[in-house]
Amino acid sequence: MSRGWVYCLSNKSMPGLLKIGQTKNSPATRSDQLFTSGVPTPFKIEFAKSVENYDKKEKIIHSLLEKFSVRVNPKREFFEIKVDDAKLIFDLMDGEEYKEEVVKEYVNTKD
Repeated sequence: MSRGWVYCLSNKSMPGLLKIGQTKNSPATRSDQLFTSGVPTPFKIEFAKSVENYDKKEKIIHSLLEKFSVRVNPKREFFEIKVDDAKLIFDLMDGEEYKEEVVKEYVNTKD
């Protein structure tokens, strides 16, 4: 099994949309990677969880979100959903909540 993060990001330049994805790196690193020349403002980490089988859990969350929200593009991870509603779905998933200390521990035990 592989351990990684499932995250929820927002961006004030994209009101009403949340990016929900997965990464092997920390959510902060992923957020920084997404802030490119095509995006006018940085992403904010709303919440994230460190989980086993992160790629499978992301797919499950996406399936649930497609039933209870609008996926803007089937090839992208953006959903029209409120932060509180997305959090309810995340709360169903086991794992450790994102905190800066958790990230440091995860990074230190990654090798």
